Amino acid sequence: KTLETEETFLEGGEPREIEVIKTPTYGPRGELNGLQIICWDVTERKRLERALRESEAFYEALVESLPQGILRKDTAGCFTYVNRGACELLGLPRDALVGKTDFDICPAELAEKYRRDDCEVMDSGRRYEVVEENETIGASIHYVQTVKTPAYDGEGNPIGIQAIFWDVTNRRELEEALRRSMQEVERLRAELQALRAP
Repeated sequence: KTLETEETFLEGGEPREIEVIKTPTYGPRGELNGLQIICWDVTERKRLERALRESEAFYEALVESLPQGILRKDTAGCFTYVNRGACELLGLPRDALVGKTDFDICPAELAEKYRRDDCEVMDSGRRYEVVEENETIGASIHYVQTVKTPAYDGEGNPIGIQAIFWDVTNRRELEEALRRSMQEVERLRAELQALRAP
């Protein structure tokens, strides 16, 4: 029977990790006559694996704790990742988003706009920023500020888009109220001038 193990030993006071494969050896008549051992140093590989796991855990904790929505879509427009903030802003759980498209969760007119924007980002390779209306089956209509950028694989090939977005409904409502107030001031000013005219 073959035995595969990982072992640690000290070399110059430093721990080294090795992988070991032990197999029995047999004589010409099939009798057990010894043990064959193959081993190699995997210390550096194990260190890199630990560093990668720690980096991934740090990245995930950071992205998941942000109040902003962060998402990724593939070239077909399917959500491949959404953070907790995106789920909260869209009013839908992660499993109702990943693998779906905007057409599954938004009114058709908005889904078509989002798809056009995504394609423009992928085709141009440029960042896109906009304040836009957002409505999903899980949330009421609100406004979000959205920044979309192309997403690439490790070799620089486009694989979709990534976006960050946040609720600006209150700001938008205040801007609209200010615009209406300014229009009213202009209307009253015009009336006052008309009354002063000879």
